[in-house]
Amino acid sequence: MTPQARIAAAISILDQLSVESTPVDRALKSWARSNRYAGSKDRRAIAAHIYHAVRHAHQAASLMATTVYDGRALMLGSLVLDDMEAADISALFDGGKFGPEPLSARELEVLEQGRTSDLLTGLPEEIGAALTVRAAGEEHAAIGALLDRAPLDIRVNTLSGKSDKALSLLEEGGLKGAAISGLPNAYRFEDAPRLKDSEAYKSGLVEIQDAGSQIASSLIPAKTGETVVDYCAGGGGKSLAIAALLGGKGQVFAHDIAPKRLESLARRADRAKARNIQIFDDAEKLTTQIAQMKGADHVVLDVPCSGSGAWRRNPETLWRFTDERLAELSGLQRSILQDAAPLVKAGGTLTYITCSFLPRENEQAIEWFLAENKDFAVEPLDGERPAGLIPGTVQLMPHLTQTDGFFIARLRRAC
Repeated sequence: MTPQARIAAAISILDQLSVESTPVDRALKSWARSNRYAGSKDRRAIAAHIYHAVRHAHQAASLMATTVYDGRALMLGSLVLDDMEAADISALFDGGKFGPEPLSARELEVLEQGRTSDLLTGLPEEIGAALTVRAAGEEHAAIGALLDRAPLDIRVNTLSGKSDKALSLLEEGGLKGAAISGLPNAYRFEDAPRLKDSEAYKSGLVEIQDAGSQIASSLIPAKTGETVVDYCAGGGGKSLAIAALLGGKGQVFAHDIAPKRLESLARRADRAKARNIQIFDDAEKLTTQIAQMKGADHVVLDVPCSGSGAWRRNPETLWRFTDERLAELSGLQRSILQDAAPLVKAGGTLTYITCSFLPRENEQAIEWFLAENKDFAVEPLDGERPAGLIPGTVQLMPHLTQTDGFFIARLRRAC
């Protein structure tokens, strides 16, 4: 494919993504299946165009004075933001066969003005306000880290073996990671190797899990033999971490409001030798089971959220961010808090987690819950972690902690 054809393909995919909720990686795979003439270099080049445009959609749209869902404008703005000269962009938009249409007079005028926006330009108001709260004076560093490419983090699964065994197997396969400070079984790979092809992964010795998620899991005060409900388990990453935290004893009850998300957990638990995980796709059955046990020692809520703290992994969530969607998520988060609270036994804990840095999803949700549930109170977490706006809570941020942006609050129910 010519460079012009790659640009045209990228614009077409961006237009498709603008009207669908499909993740970028899935859209790229679908396009590749339908366009088998495209070689590996073509696919990589098109993917690079797409990801750069999506990561910088708000800047690019502001630069081109259009919406964030105009594929052509995003592509043009993205190229400007990548410091490409107007003349070089014009050469790509030459109207030739398989290429994009020539530049209009207005487009050419904008391009000739050059790069006029920075990383904060065009961001939705609530995001800008949250960055000011979380990173006052360091907003550019914060948004830069949120839009940067994420490393690959792993957790050694202590149910299957020790770190030295896992590292030995990884190194035999040519994979060498660096230890992550403060997490005894965590390692980082900057170049995102094909970990799933390794014997260490296939045998259940390691799991892919961001360091921020591992920190959140480590702050759940579960002890051997206790019962933990992972109420928003999703794919089960935290359920697996909790099972290891319990030393394979006690019970982890995994549930999710969208049962389809749980489909891979049984397979993952079997590979990880996590025999103490029970999967409940029916909330009523779970509630009945926990009631018979007089409540769970700990309930974990890694609630659906904007994903603002994990934009570096899923940049399309920033591109598709709307205040309407945030309001919907805020209502859902409060509903989940209320539904899950009765599962906590007297003296037990409820740990609330998001991968967001937006106060509306974090501190405001906790303040609302505490006002509605007087028998719960914040139990202070590790004072060495970056603090949230409520004393005793934790707010991780990529530019400070080199992790995804997790919020964690632990609430203790009165005895």
